[in-house]
Amino acid sequence: TGPAPTVSAHVPATGATAVSQTGNLTATFDKPVTGVSAATFTLHAGTAAGPAVGAASVGYDSAARLATFHPAAKLAPGTMYTAVLTSGIRDAAGQALAPTSWAFTTDPRPAVQSKSPSAAAKRVNRKANVTVRFSEKVTGVSTASFTLTTVKGAVVKATVRYNAATRTAVLDPGGPGSFKLKPRTKYTVRVTTRIKDATGNALAPMSWSFTTRA
Repeated sequence: TGPAPTVSAHVPATGATAVSQTGNLTATFDKPVTGVSAATFTLHAGTAAGPAVGAASVGYDSAARLATFHPAAKLAPGTMYTAVLTSGIRDAAGQALAPTSWAFTTDPRPAVQSKSPSAAAKRVNRKANVTVRFSEKVTGVSTASFTLTTVKGAVVKATVRYNAATRTAVLDPGGPGSFKLKPRTKYTVRVTTRIKDATGNALAPMSWSFTTRA
């Protein structure tokens, strides 16, 4: 009868990062098998002991010896998942697959990589612009998603521009050379979930404050 069946290849690879949130999982066996189903090929958030991703379809191509797991919904961003194949999968002689699992991490949410002025900065130049550099290319940068407010919540009138090549957004609270901000005043910068990456993942929202000089 030969040895029990094994998994000869799988996608995503073990430890893979930035994995598509909408792609399929596949497992190739070294010999033809039976018993591939939604009960024997599962996906779990976190470790194999974590909650199962229930809404999915599972198929098996006997000619290619290929099992496919297709999630019905987009997976969460920046999350570790573990794929599990159980001993319910068997070869023609009834020999069971040794339980097999592997973990991978989905594409992360975009985040603020650097910013100026920095959080809690003091004596900030009143002519300075506010700049933010993102961890990846984003869309949705505007005066609605990148704002500057006073401590009383009043929105500072400004223009906002975004350079996709450098992944940098600039908020300009006034005209060139003017004193754009009030002296010795605390301001709060906010970037919101309206900013998204190419796959639709929303930015992790962030806010920070700084104080201008005299």
